[in-house]
Amino acid sequence: MEQIFIKELKGNFNLRRPKSTKPTPIYYVVYMDGIQHYFATGVKVYPSQWDKKKQIAVVSNTQSKLDNLNNGIVNSKLNLFTQHLSDYKSYLCNNPKDLCRAGELINSFFNKNTNMKQNKKGTDILVEALEYYYDYIAKKPISPNTKRQSEYNLGHYISYIKEQGISDDTSILTQEAINNYKKYLQDISKKVENGKRGGGTDSINHKCQIVVLLINKVICCENEYLKYKVSPVMYNVIKESRVQKEKCRFALTEEEIIAIKSCSGLTHREEIYRDIFVLQLESGQRASDLIRLLKLQFTKETKEDTTYYILKTKKEKTTAYIEETPFIQFFFEKYKDGYEDISLKTMEENGFTYNRNIRKIAKKAGLNREVNYKDSRGNEQTKMIHEVLCSHDARHTFATLKLKDGYDSKIVSKMTGHKDEKMVNTVYGHKDNSDIAGELFAAKQRLEGKHVTQLKPKKKDDFLLEPLFLNHLNEDLIKNIYKMIKTNKRVLIKELPDINKITFDDEVISQHIQQHKEDILRNRPLILKRMVEIDNMLNVINRRFGCGLTIKPVIDLTRTLV
Repeated sequence: MEQIFIKELKGNFNLRRPKSTKPTPIYYVVYMDGIQHYFATGVKVYPSQWDKKKQIAVVSNTQSKLDNLNNGIVNSKLNLFTQHLSDYKSYLCNNPKDLCRAGELINSFFNKNTNMKQNKKGTDILVEALEYYYDYIAKKPISPNTKRQSEYNLGHYISYIKEQGISDDTSILTQEAINNYKKYLQDISKKVENGKRGGGTDSINHKCQIVVLLINKVICCENEYLKYKVSPVMYNVIKESRVQKEKCRFALTEEEIIAIKSCSGLTHREEIYRDIFVLQLESGQRASDLIRLLKLQFTKETKEDTTYYILKTKKEKTTAYIEETPFIQFFFEKYKDGYEDISLKTMEENGFTYNRNIRKIAKKAGLNREVNYKDSRGNEQTKMIHEVLCSHDARHTFATLKLKDGYDSKIVSKMTGHKDEKMVNTVYGHKDNSDIAGELFAAKQRLEGKHVTQLKPKKKDDFLLEPLFLNHLNEDLIKNIYKMIKTNKRVLIKELPDINKITFDDEVISQHIQQHKEDILRNRPLILKRMVEIDNMLNVINRRFGCGLTIKPVIDLTRTLV
């Protein structure tokens, strides 16, 4: 039998996070024979209201009544623990024969008559563990979406326990329970009809992994939870049957982008969402970094007449370099006073509303092209773009079009804020049959020893647009005025060339379009792209000087030409 000196048994209350500005849990540590025994008290206190020397929560006239009430509850609870230690000492003094199992006795002794009982519901332990994980373990900052998704996935496990009539105790925190839950989810997945959402591989993995995470990172190893005697568990991730390219991610064509930009019949709210989506198409940023862009959380760098927005990305902690296009300049000028009834906080916390509006706009714009993909269960699906379009497709579109324009993937990765070009090459660059045929042809030419320059789309619309723009829309004049505004924010209207020279003869333009109808139909995407660029410049001029210049009627006529 080892010696134990009762007077040397000491207890001390410690704060979980003594430097926190929020209420932090208090735990009780009993030092016995060189071993520390931890006990959760079940109460919290503001660190600024804790007297470490006196081991009490401060009650003072300088604090609010509510703070004093809360701290009074804390002190009452702490008194119970000090009494438990006193009772424990008395028991050992009166029962020296039990000294050999003093360590075992202390756990049962401190857990009795408290609200932290061994028979606590397993689901309640999990809910507390989730809060504990995000308060003290998870890396900061934590996005609201991430926390909400974790709560949803954990809630699904809790519902499963209740609906299946499973005993709600610590047995739901075992390896067997996790295996049973995984099998249940897989069985449910098989019953989901083809084309319906739910039951995907990722969904099953996420629902199981949150429970496993809480068991392994909190319940089986943190001091406050050791009394439940829960063992670590394992989870074998279910591998997806589809590869990355088979997922529902795609790039819009230039013609589809024009259709979105010039879409009419939108509500005021939808128009704002449309402009935000176009900003995403022209900047190539993921949704979380789009919010930073909208909040103007970037710096600017100008090289000659080109301005770049320098943006620190949220997810990868890298830097994205965004070129200021006419539309981007127009966008920030248009919304310099805010986004009215669009809440950026709501967009950041819940991307569903943004994606839902994107699909509404796509439907009104007539984006009816069919895309083929595999759903999360590996089933083949075919749907129209307006049914599945989401914000992340803007990023795919940006990268794909930049690669087609001849930009190197390493440069594109700097634009999008990727750490390297791997993702751009393997995920974001969507090649169509024409692109692949061009690469095969170039390879054949190289094998035959012929010199091949990089193939780029020919601007076949030049001969069509020269009379259309230079003669009727004064393209050079518009570009000169736009450039002067861009390089000198304080330029006065009297310092500019005569804006009144910018005139549009709708009848002449209509005749020109009808005369070149067949050529325009063949090259419509390129023609529309150039038209929209000019209209974006006009928008900047309009907002700067209060003009009413636009070529939207010409764009609409070109779009609807059959």
